[in-house]
Amino acid sequence: MCFSAAASSVKAQGSMNLASNTAPVGATMPSRVAATQEWTGCRTRFWMSVLEQARAAFARLRDTTLADLTRAKGIDDSFP
Repeated sequence: MCFSAAASSVKAQGSMNLASNTAPVGATMPSRVAATQEWTGCRTRFWMSVLEQARAAFARLRDTTLADLTRAKGIDDSFP
């Protein structure tokens, strides 16, 4: 899950007092929670795809540069 419940404290009279950093009541409605989690998942998938594209581009660049260096030094492809 992308969120956690805030801790609560008990007053001297024994009544529950929610911590001040809890979400407003409207934000904890199931439909809003689901929408928030869906949006969070969408953003996560987006940034993971961006990261994967960057990794792939770096790998292509690294492999191309390595191949160019080995050719420049006269080392063939069978070199381990």
